[in-house]
Amino acid sequence: MAFIPSLHFKPAAYKLTSAFCNEVINFYYYNSNLVSLLAGKNVKQIEEYASGTFDMRPYMRMFKSLQKKSALQNSPSVPEFDKRRWDKTNIDWEPLGMIPSKLNAAAAIIQKQPFDITATCMDPLAQKKKKADLDFLLNKKKMEDALQPLYDSMNLGKADLGATEHSSIPFTNLPLDLDIDDPNQFRIFADVIYNLAPESSIETALEIYKDIKKLDQVKYLETMDHYKFGVSCNRCIDDKNTDLPNLEYVYPDNMRTAPSRLP
Repeated sequence: MAFIPSLHFKPAAYKLTSAFCNEVINFYYYNSNLVSLLAGKNVKQIEEYASGTFDMRPYMRMFKSLQKKSALQNSPSVPEFDKRRWDKTNIDWEPLGMIPSKLNAAAAIIQKQPFDITATCMDPLAQKKKKADLDFLLNKKKMEDALQPLYDSMNLGKADLGATEHSSIPFTNLPLDLDIDDPNQFRIFADVIYNLAPESSIETALEIYKDIKKLDQVKYLETMDHYKFGVSCNRCIDDKNTDLPNLEYVYPDNMRTAPSRLP
């Protein structure tokens, strides 16, 4: 028995509404008329030109038959001058990949662009700890200057209030010769360089997770697909065991989607 969609059993009045039209379009066009991402592309030919396994016979027909040439060369009636001329027209018919150099160059460029893994703690306690460290650095020099006379009177040497308490790297001052009194340079430090200890730990864990999941390999495969077919595909799901995203490579021909007018 053939399957009959439930939309055919809707009341007649409902079938006169735009909602029913959208339901029909969604079912028959978007759900029942799916095509591969590589639909309309000559995948076999693209792969042949990428690997160098394409058939050379169509090109060989453009020249004289190799067997006929060999027979003429061995014929005593053919002048020696013509034999030498024919020898110079020998062609190596061994096919070579036509686009792998461009593919490899593109993949090498993309692979040099690393994943930027960043973690930001958004909870109020983390923001409070970060603000405390930044305020400490802003006021450290002023407080040390104010305490220096007391230190001198007690022969305690140079006043030093220590380093930040909550950052992944203890800071006693701004690194890279950044000027703490320049608002723009201080903002660069606060937004780019400064990291809370939990943020740094999370970033390290995600870097390890990236290596375990071989995300660089997925990136390489998708790059190759992009340059060969103009499309690439992956599947990203949340792992129930770790609550982390799990990325898997999907060959574009295995991905079914609604038809598109895009090239």
